[in-house]
Amino acid sequence: MGKKIMTPEFRVAFNNVFEPKENLSGKLKYSVTMLFDKTSADLSEIKKIIKETAKERWGSKLPKDLKSPISDGSEKEYKGFENSWYINASSDFKAGVVDAECQGIIDPNELYAGCYARATINAYAWENMGRKGVSVSVQNIQKLRDCDPEERLDGRSDAASDFEPVGAVTGGGSDDDDDIFA
Repeated sequence: MGKKIMTPEFRVAFNNVFEPKENLSGKLKYSVTMLFDKTSADLSEIKKIIKETAKERWGSKLPKDLKSPISDGSEKEYKGFENSWYINASSDFKAGVVDAECQGIIDPNELYAGCYARATINAYAWENMGRKGVSVSVQNIQKLRDCDPEERLDGRSDAASDFEPVGAVTGGGSDDDDDIFA
């Protein structure tokens, strides 16, 4: 594997960094889908290691139809993918996950679809069934910040935003209430 780099900030989409998921080949892989904002994310370092990795494998004349790990999110119909580039990064091993203060995150609910993070990655070249490409391996992830509850990509809201404080709950209503069982 090539040089390790740090990504710019991205939004976490599909997240399998705490428990591996079976891929199409039947192999268990840890993975994360990273969404990079098309207007503000600088992907130049990622593109550089992809190109370097491809040239190391195939020389200066790159194969026709070489598959890149960077894809256009507007081609997907998932919430949050619009106006984004996305990269599916995977690994055979579990990535380390820390918070903004570099404290380990062990609760899978802390790294959710929609939160903001960055990662260390590297690239590798591959050939499979006549296809050739470069993919990205995730090494470690740092959660940078939460998103607003309504911006979660998984549609889940947090409990505090669903309710309002009610104080001490006492039983029954007033005597003026109609008795629905009468």
